[in-house]
Amino acid sequence: MSGLINMPKAGTASGGEVQVWDAVVRLFHWIVVAGCVLDLFVLDDGKAAHRLIGYVVAVTLTLRFVWGGSARGTPALRILFRHLRLWRGI
Repeated sequence: MSGLINMPKAGTASGGEVQVWDAVVRLFHWIVVAGCVLDLFVLDDGKAAHRLIGYVVAVTLTLRFVWGGSARGTPALRILFRHLRLWRGI
């Protein structure tokens, strides 16, 4: 399967580190992770803080799709769809 997807590997290349995801995508991912952990393990269901975190995660996911639609390179949604087609063998 690794032969189907031609993505850069994390590591060092010519003295510098190659970043696969940009800072915006990393920030989005960590906001979603923190929100899910808080909602699942810390906050009580139905309370105001629980709902607020849910809204923050929903807005973050919406912004991520907007970012993916307008971004170039790895964070672009077209890259995701290309990988999914390759993975499914279409």
